[in-house]
Amino acid sequence: LFESLFSKLKRGALACIVTESWEQIEARWYNCYFPSLSANEKARYPDIAEIAQCARMAGFGLLSVDVKDNAGLHIIDDAFLRMVGEKNYSMFRMLSEAEYESGYAAMRRDKGKSFSSPGAGESLVRVSAVGLCGSDLHWFTEGGIGDAQLVHPLVLGHEFAGVVQGHEQFQQARIAVRKGLQTIQIGGGQRQPRALE
Repeated sequence: LFESLFSKLKRGALACIVTESWEQIEARWYNCYFPSLSANEKARYPDIAEIAQCARMAGFGLLSVDVKDNAGLHIIDDAFLRMVGEKNYSMFRMLSEAEYESGYAAMRRDKGKSFSSPGAGESLVRVSAVGLCGSDLHWFTEGGIGDAQLVHPLVLGHEFAGVVQGHEQFQQARIAVRKGLQTIQIGGGQRQPRALE
């Protein structure tokens, strides 16, 4: 492809390649409905570094690589359901019929549901279990820990286990998480969870 493109362009011309990195493919919010989608896409398309290398080998000079953040709020709406139902992207045609039908049915049931895509350096974890620790019990039974007393309501349960969404390399591995979710204080209309070391 690059050799052919290089031979057709005038000297000094610029070409722009728009694609997704493998990391972006793995982080797509709808992967949870179609488990093999990410692996299928990565088998079909090279990652950005490989594309850049092929372009260089064909004679192109690389000016820049600009990776946009895909973070944001996504909603399963009629337009997206129609696009999936019509298989308007070839990725849906590459799925087994059983996986496609199962994922599409689940997506239709979740119509209106919103998803937040993780930003750079973030991961989305689907929580499968939550436990209480000793400090939670003190907050619950005594209203505080030592001199620290409750002033606002507190959401307990910061010890949890879950599955990292959209990252196949983690799906078959047990993960020891070094960060936990800080207990969330509810006050002033704000909830701001923070990860703790």
